[in-house]
Amino acid sequence: MALQWQDVNLDAGTITVRRTLYRGGPNPIFSDQAKTEAGERTFKIHDGLVAALRQHRLDQKKAKMALGSEYRDFNLVFPTSKGTPMMARNLYRLHKSLIKAAGVPEVKFHELRHTHATHLIMAHVPLKTISARLGHSSITITQDIYGHVLQAMEDEATAAIQDLFGSSPDFRRKHSE
Repeated sequence: MALQWQDVNLDAGTITVRRTLYRGGPNPIFSDQAKTEAGERTFKIHDGLVAALRQHRLDQKKAKMALGSEYRDFNLVFPTSKGTPMMARNLYRLHKSLIKAAGVPEVKFHELRHTHATHLIMAHVPLKTISARLGHSSITITQDIYGHVLQAMEDEATAAIQDLFGSSPDFRRKHSE
Protein backbone atom coordinates (compact mmCIF):
# COMPACT_ATOMS: atom_id res chain seq x y z
CA MET A 1 0.00 0.00 0.00
CA ALA A 2 3.05 2.27 0.32
CA LEU A 3 4.50 1.32 -3.06
CA GLN A 4 5.41 4.43 -5.03
CA TRP A 5 6.32 4.71 -8.69
CA GLN A 6 9.96 5.46 -7.90
CA ASP A 7 10.06 1.96 -6.35
CA VAL A 8 9.06 0.36 -9.65
CA ASN A 9 11.63 0.05 -12.42
CA LEU A 10 9.66 -1.09 -15.43
CA ASP A 11 12.73 -1.16 -17.68
CA ALA A 12 14.61 -3.49 -15.33
CA GLY A 13 11.43 -5.33 -14.31
CA THR A 14 11.94 -4.83 -10.58
CA ILE A 15 10.02 -3.64 -7.54
CA THR A 16 11.73 -2.36 -4.41
CA VAL A 17 9.93 -2.48 -1.07
CA ARG A 18 11.35 0.31 1.07
CA ARG A 19 8.64 1.95 3.18
CA THR A 20 5.53 1.20 5.20
CA LEU A 21 2.16 2.90 5.25
CA TYR A 22 0.94 3.22 8.83
CA ARG A 23 -2.27 5.09 8.10
CA GLY A 24 -4.06 5.55 4.80
CA GLY A 25 -6.62 8.15 3.87
CA PRO A 26 -6.24 11.86 3.22
CA ASN A 27 -3.51 12.37 5.85
CA PRO A 28 -1.29 9.31 5.45
CA ILE A 29 1.65 8.40 7.60
CA PHE A 30 4.53 6.70 5.82
CA SER A 31 7.70 5.37 7.37
CA ASP A 32 10.97 5.88 5.56
CA GLN A 33 11.76 2.17 5.87
CA ALA A 34 10.16 -1.25 5.61
CA LYS A 35 8.75 -2.93 8.73
CA THR A 36 11.95 -4.94 9.20
CA GLU A 37 15.49 -4.76 7.85
CA ALA A 38 14.85 -7.90 5.78
CA GLY A 39 11.58 -6.37 4.61
CA GLU A 40 13.49 -3.89 2.48
CA ARG A 41 14.13 -5.77 -0.73
CA THR A 42 14.15 -5.65 -4.51
CA PHE A 43 12.73 -8.46 -6.58
CA LYS A 44 12.15 -9.19 -10.25
CA ILE A 45 8.69 -9.22 -11.79
CA HIS A 46 7.58 -11.08 -14.90
CA ASP A 47 6.97 -9.46 -18.29
CA GLY A 48 3.19 -9.78 -18.03
CA LEU A 49 3.18 -7.78 -14.80
CA VAL A 50 5.49 -5.17 -16.31
CA ALA A 51 3.04 -4.73 -19.20
CA ALA A 52 0.07 -4.52 -16.82
CA LEU A 53 1.85 -1.90 -14.69
CA ARG A 54 2.71 0.17 -17.77
CA GLN A 55 -0.98 0.20 -18.73
CA HIS A 56 -2.02 0.90 -15.14
CA ARG A 57 0.33 3.89 -15.03
CA LEU A 58 -1.19 5.32 -18.24
CA ASP A 59 -4.73 4.82 -16.90
CA GLN A 60 -3.71 6.45 -13.63
CA LYS A 61 -2.27 9.49 -15.42
CA LYS A 62 -5.54 9.92 -17.35
CA ALA A 63 -7.58 9.72 -14.15
CA LYS A 64 -5.26 12.20 -12.47
CA MET A 65 -5.65 14.67 -15.34
CA ALA A 66 -9.43 14.30 -15.25
CA LEU A 67 -9.58 15.17 -11.54
CA GLY A 68 -7.10 18.03 -11.77
CA SER A 69 -6.53 19.78 -8.44
CA GLU A 70 -8.83 17.33 -6.63
CA TYR A 71 -6.20 14.62 -7.10
CA ARG A 72 -3.78 14.40 -4.16
CA ASP A 73 -0.62 12.96 -5.62
CA PHE A 74 1.45 10.77 -3.32
CA ASN A 75 3.00 9.07 -6.37
CA LEU A 76 1.45 5.76 -5.27
CA VAL A 77 1.18 2.80 -7.59
CA PHE A 78 -2.17 1.77 -6.10
CA PRO A 79 -3.92 4.82 -4.63
CA THR A 80 -7.61 5.55 -4.24
CA SER A 81 -9.33 7.22 -7.18
CA LYS A 82 -8.37 10.58 -5.61
CA GLY A 83 -4.67 9.70 -5.26
CA THR A 84 -4.62 9.10 -1.53
CA PRO A 85 -3.37 5.90 0.09
CA MET A 86 -6.02 3.25 0.56
CA MET A 87 -7.17 2.42 4.02
CA ALA A 88 -6.68 -1.29 4.74
CA ARG A 89 -10.39 -1.99 5.16
CA ASN A 90 -11.12 -0.44 1.76
CA LEU A 91 -8.43 -2.56 0.14
CA TYR A 92 -9.97 -5.68 1.66
CA ARG A 93 -13.42 -4.62 0.46
CA LEU A 94 -12.10 -4.00 -3.06
CA HIS A 95 -10.34 -7.36 -3.05
CA LYS A 96 -13.52 -9.13 -1.99
CA SER A 97 -15.58 -7.43 -4.72
CA LEU A 98 -13.00 -8.33 -7.39
CA ILE A 99 -13.03 -11.97 -6.26
CA LYS A 100 -16.82 -12.01 -6.45
CA ALA A 101 -16.87 -10.36 -9.89
CA ALA A 102 -14.31 -12.84 -11.19
CA GLY A 103 -16.38 -15.76 -9.93
CA VAL A 104 -13.38 -17.48 -8.37
CA PRO A 105 -13.18 -19.07 -4.93
CA GLU A 106 -12.81 -16.52 -2.16
CA VAL A 107 -9.39 -16.13 -0.61
CA LYS A 108 -8.40 -13.58 1.97
CA PHE A 109 -6.06 -10.84 0.78
CA HIS A 110 -3.09 -12.03 2.84
CA GLU A 111 -3.57 -15.57 1.50
CA LEU A 112 -2.37 -14.25 -1.86
CA ARG A 113 1.10 -13.94 -0.34
CA HIS A 114 0.93 -17.53 0.90
CA THR A 115 -0.31 -18.71 -2.49
CA HIS A 116 2.59 -16.93 -4.19
CA ALA A 117 5.13 -18.54 -1.86
CA THR A 118 3.55 -21.98 -2.20
CA HIS A 119 3.66 -21.80 -6.00
CA LEU A 120 7.32 -20.79 -5.87
CA ILE A 121 8.11 -23.71 -3.57
CA MET A 122 6.23 -26.14 -5.80
CA ALA A 123 8.19 -24.77 -8.78
CA HIS A 124 11.39 -25.72 -6.91
CA VAL A 125 12.59 -22.14 -6.51
CA PRO A 126 15.36 -22.17 -3.88
CA LEU A 127 14.07 -21.46 -0.37
CA LYS A 128 16.68 -18.71 0.11
CA THR A 129 15.26 -16.88 -2.94
CA ILE A 130 11.68 -17.25 -1.70
CA SER A 131 12.65 -16.10 1.79
CA ALA A 132 14.33 -12.97 0.41
CA ARG A 133 11.38 -12.26 -1.88
CA LEU A 134 8.95 -12.45 1.06
CA GLY A 135 11.16 -10.27 3.24
CA HIS A 136 11.78 -12.94 5.86
CA SER A 137 14.88 -12.42 7.98
CA SER A 138 15.92 -16.06 7.58
CA ILE A 139 14.99 -19.14 5.61
CA THR A 140 14.04 -20.75 8.92
CA ILE A 141 10.98 -18.49 9.10
CA THR A 142 10.01 -19.43 5.55
CA GLN A 143 10.62 -23.10 6.30
CA ASP A 144 8.49 -22.97 9.45
CA ILE A 145 5.57 -21.26 7.69
CA TYR A 146 5.65 -23.42 4.56
CA GLY A 147 6.81 -26.68 6.10
CA HIS A 148 3.71 -28.54 4.91
CA VAL A 149 4.60 -27.76 1.30
CA LEU A 150 8.21 -28.73 1.89
CA GLN A 151 7.03 -32.09 3.30
CA ALA A 152 5.12 -32.76 0.08
CA MET A 153 8.32 -32.03 -1.82
CA GLU A 154 10.19 -34.46 0.44
CA ASP A 155 7.70 -37.12 -0.66
CA GLU A 156 8.45 -36.16 -4.28
CA ALA A 157 12.18 -36.51 -3.60
CA THR A 158 11.69 -39.97 -2.13
CA ALA A 159 9.63 -41.02 -5.16
CA ALA A 160 12.31 -39.64 -7.50
CA ILE A 161 15.03 -41.65 -5.73
CA GLN A 162 12.87 -44.75 -5.89
CA ASP A 163 12.28 -44.18 -9.62
CA LEU A 164 16.00 -43.73 -10.14
CA PHE A 165 17.20 -46.74 -8.17
CA GLY A 166 14.11 -48.91 -7.93
CA SER A 167 12.81 -50.66 -4.86
CA SER A 168 14.50 -54.02 -5.37
CA PRO A 169 15.87 -55.59 -2.17
CA ASP A 170 18.96 -56.70 -4.06
CA PHE A 171 19.80 -53.11 -5.11
CA ARG A 172 23.19 -53.18 -3.38
CA ARG A 173 24.24 -56.39 -5.11
CA LYS A 174 23.18 -55.11 -8.56
CA HIS A 175 24.94 -51.77 -8.23
CA SER A 176 28.10 -52.94 -6.49
CA GLU A 177 29.27 -54.98 -9.46
